[in-house]
Amino acid sequence: MQIQRLDSDTNLDQEPEAQVYTKMTKFQGTKGVAHIITEILDDNDELDKIPDGQKHKFMKEMVGRKFSALESPTDSVRSSHSSKPFQSPKSKKANYFDQKEFNLLKEREYDSIEVHKFERNANDQFEQEFKGSAKKIISLLKKRDEYQSLEHSDWNQIDEIVTYFQITRDPVVDWSQYKQPLNIINDVETILVNGVYSVQQNGQWILKVHSIVDFVKDLLLTIEIASDKVITSFCYSRNKYLEHKFKMHQIFNSDREAADQKKIKLRDFYNILKIDTHVHHSQSMCGQQLVDFMKSKFKTCPNEIVYIDTQLNLKMTLKDISEKFRFKPEELNLDLLDVQADKQLYKRFDRFTSKYSPLGQPMLRNIFLKSDNYIKGKYIAELTQEMFKSMNKNQYICAEYRITIYGKSMDEWHKKAQWLIKNNLTHPQVRWMIQIPRLYSVYVQQKVITCFQEMIDNIFKPLFDITINPTLDPDLYQALFTIVGFDCIDDETKHENFFLQHLKIQPKDWTKPTNPHYAYWIYYIYANLTSLNALRKMRGLNTFDFRPHCGEAGNIDHLACAYLLAQGISHGLVLEESPVLKYLYYLKQIGISMSPIANNKIVCKYSESPFNNYFRQGLNVCLSTDDPLMLHITDQPIMEEFAIAAQVFDLSNVDLAELANNSVRCSSFEGIIKEHYVGKNYDRLYQTINNPKTNNLPQSRFLFRQETLMEEFQFLKELSNKK
Repeated sequence: MQIQRLDSDTNLDQEPEAQVYTKMTKFQGTKGVAHIITEILDDNDELDKIPDGQKHKFMKEMVGRKFSALESPTDSVRSSHSSKPFQSPKSKKANYFDQKEFNLLKEREYDSIEVHKFERNANDQFEQEFKGSAKKIISLLKKRDEYQSLEHSDWNQIDEIVTYFQITRDPVVDWSQYKQPLNIINDVETILVNGVYSVQQNGQWILKVHSIVDFVKDLLLTIEIASDKVITSFCYSRNKYLEHKFKMHQIFNSDREAADQKKIKLRDFYNILKIDTHVHHSQSMCGQQLVDFMKSKFKTCPNEIVYIDTQLNLKMTLKDISEKFRFKPEELNLDLLDVQADKQLYKRFDRFTSKYSPLGQPMLRNIFLKSDNYIKGKYIAELTQEMFKSMNKNQYICAEYRITIYGKSMDEWHKKAQWLIKNNLTHPQVRWMIQIPRLYSVYVQQKVITCFQEMIDNIFKPLFDITINPTLDPDLYQALFTIVGFDCIDDETKHENFFLQHLKIQPKDWTKPTNPHYAYWIYYIYANLTSLNALRKMRGLNTFDFRPHCGEAGNIDHLACAYLLAQGISHGLVLEESPVLKYLYYLKQIGISMSPIANNKIVCKYSESPFNNYFRQGLNVCLSTDDPLMLHITDQPIMEEFAIAAQVFDLSNVDLAELANNSVRCSSFEGIIKEHYVGKNYDRLYQTINNPKTNNLPQSRFLFRQETLMEEFQFLKELSNKK
C-alpha cells in the first residue's frame, strides 16, 4: 500500500527513456500530470530547438524538477491545497458508471490511498475464487434490484403545503392542511391472489409482484451464497479493507476535513437535521415528562372516568385507580414508576416488555400510553402535544414515531386515523410509521382470528379501499399522508423452525396455532405493501417504505429476507456475523437504524456494539433511540445518543455531521426534505451531489465515501469480467 497522487497512476522514472516523450505527449488529454506537462510545453521555447532524439531527456529532467517543487511531504502525494479537480485512480478503465453523472471534487481535495494489486495468473486458484465470488455478489445485487423496482414517491401536490424559513430557506412540510379527497375510480378492482391483494385496471395488472415461490428460491440462493466459505472469505477481506481505508483516510485528512467544515457558514451540529428513525411512540417521552403528566392528571382530574373493569363491569376514575394500587399521586416519582431499564433485562426480552407498564400495572399503561382505550387515547394525545411543544424549541430534531396496527380487526385503521386527526397530531417535525407485531399465535389462541389471511385482510384491505374511494373514510385518507412507512416487530430471540413446506402454505390455509416464520411475515407484508404502493403511485398519492426490525438477534436468514424486500432495517447487530450480507448492505447502502443504548440493556453491551465498525466501513448507519422512556433521561434523547456515541467511539464533528446526514438518508421523510439536506440525486448511490451548506458535511468526507463506493463497484465489475 502506498500514498499516491490523486490524478496519476504512472511513475515516469520507471519508463524506458525512448518511450518517455511519447507518453508525456499523450498525457496532455488527462488531468493532473497533464497540467505539468502542458506547462512545460507552453513555457519552454527551447524545446523546439532540441533535436528529437534528445527531447525525452529534456522533458524527463523538467518533470523531475516540477515534482520536486511540490509542497507535499512525499514526491508521490499531491498537495491538499491544490485547486485541480479530483480524479479517481484508474477510473477511466471501467465503464460501470457514467463519469459525467459523478460529482467530481472541484473545490477541496484529500490525500488518496491506493492498493497496487499483484497481477496473478488467470489460472491461479485465488484469482479464480475472487472472480467467482465477484460474479455471485453481482448476481445478488441484481436480485435485490428486481424486488425494489418500484421507487418511493411523494404526493404529487406536495408543493402546495411546503413553506420555507426566511433566512436558511429550509423547507417545512405542513401536513395539517386539509387535502381535498380524490374522486372514486371505477375502472380499478382489487383481486386477492394467493394472499396478496393485486390490482387490475381495465383488466390489466398494474404491477406483478414476485410470488412466494420465487421469493423462497431467491432467499435460499441468498443464504447459500452468504454461507459459502470462499465468498465469505472474499467479502470479509473487502469489509476489512474498506474499514481500514477509512482509518487511513482519517490519518491523512482529519485536519483537512475539520478545516473544510469550519468554512461552512451558518451550520454546526446543532443546526443540521437529525431524524430519530426508530422510536416507539408509547415510549417516546422521557420518564420525567410522564411523571409530571400523570401527577397533573391525578391532581386536576381525580373524578374523570378513565377505565372500565370488564370483569366487574365497573367504571373507574383516576382516584379509584390510585386507591386500588395504593399510592398517593403527589408521591409519584421516576423510581416508583419503575419504567427505566435495569441490569435484570439483559437477554430477557420478556422482562423488557414488562417495563412498558408504569408501576408494573398494565391498567396504567392502558390509560396513559394507549390510543385504543375507554378515553379514546385522550391522555397519550395530550402527552404527545407536550412533546410537540418541546420539539418546537429545536427545528432540527425530527422523529418517526411508530404506532401499532395489530391486525385483529378492520376498524383498527379507522380508530387510529380518528385519533391522529381529531387530536391534531400532525407536526412538521414528526412522521408516523405503522408497526405490525408478529402476534398471530396470540390472536388465534384468543380466537380473535382463525387464519393468517384474516390478519392480512385486517391490515391491508382498508388501505386499498380508501385509496380507490377516499370518501369511505375521510379521516383515514388524511392520516395516510403523515404515515411514511411500515415496520414489523417482535422478539427475534425466539426459536424458529425454517421449514420450506411451511413457507409454501397459503395464508388462508395457515390455521396452525403457531407463528409463521419471519420470512413468511416479511414476504406478505412486502407483497401487499408493494401492490398498494403501485396503486397509490398511480393515483398521485404518497407511498410507504418497508423498514422492519431485523438482525437484533436470531439467524442471518432474517437479514437475507430484509436484503431482498426492505428499504431499511432497525438494529442489524447480527450483520456482523455474516461478512457477505454486510458487504451487500454496504454496496446497496441499505439504511440501518441502530440503538446502541437500547442494545446495551438487552442484547449487546455498548463497548461490543458493531456500530462503529459499520460506520467506518461506510454502511448507511444512523443513531436512533428506540425506547426513550426506558433508556434516556432528557427531553432530547436523540442528542443523548449522539453525545454518548461521540465519547465512546471518539467521533469527530465531521463524523457527527455524517451520522446526522445518514439519519436523513435512512428516514422516510419526503423527497423535498432529503434533497435539501442530503443533496440532489439523494437516492442515487454514486450520483448524489452533496449540499454542505445545509448538512455541514465537508466535501472531502463526502467525496471520499462516494469515490470509495464507486471504486468498489468498479472493482467487482472488472474482476468478474476477467477472462
